[in-house]
Amino acid sequence: MRSRKILVVDDDPDIVAVLEQRLMSSGYEVSTAMNGEEALAKMGSEKPALIILDVLMPKMTGYEVLEMIRKRDEWRKIPVIIISAKGSMREFFKDRPFIDFVPKPYDPRILLSKVERLLWESEIQNPDGSKRMVLLGVQEVLTNKIQMLAHSLGFQVFIALNEDDAVQLAQQVTPGNILCQFWEDESILSAKKLKGKLATHPLLKQVPLYVYCEERMVVEARKSFVEGRIIMYRDREELLNKISEFLKES
Repeated sequence: MRSRKILVVDDDPDIVAVLEQRLMSSGYEVSTAMNGEEALAKMGSEKPALIILDVLMPKMTGYEVLEMIRKRDEWRKIPVIIISAKGSMREFFKDRPFIDFVPKPYDPRILLSKVERLLWESEIQNPDGSKRMVLLGVQEVLTNKIQMLAHSLGFQVFIALNEDDAVQLAQQVTPGNILCQFWEDESILSAKKLKGKLATHPLLKQVPLYVYCEERMVVEARKSFVEGRIIMYRDREELLNKISEFLKES
């Protein structure tokens, strides 16, 4: 199984703690460093699959750390997400391979989506899209549980923020399926709207769209989705069990 270890490097202990909790709740293994020197010391022993790196730190800046990492053949292709409160820092890392930039303050869902996307871009062992899925959900805790479950079964999960983001992600990663929460307030998330958007793309209309739906809303869901594309549940445990069976059969 591919490595899911992430090295978080930031001199702010509060940011490190939040990032560590977010990543671990999504099924990643996390190592941390409070400065550049500590990060470089941990690179060899921890062997991270991805690095989240702050720019402005004591002893060594994130830019200097990155330069040191790129000088080592065994580290050169490790993807890095640069985080910084200074948006102008983006230009320092422009056009470098396996690099992405996230400004502070950041949306955790965007960061997690970038993590999975960079891991996918650096992954060569899984060219088959059947083990990739795009996931949308309103309830973040539940979405994280589904993501962690899918990770445990060997899936790469790309979290989409909304319908348009899901279409964009699907175009980029060609997933085996898309899983969307069927939500009652369609101004927040609309599985029906997503279905319509996918249908307009010649390639994406072939990607199966499934919805997970609370029992109380299943009648409404059946107006737009056939029975085989609806995962109906009464509680979280039942949903995770059904998604587990669904993924094993995918």
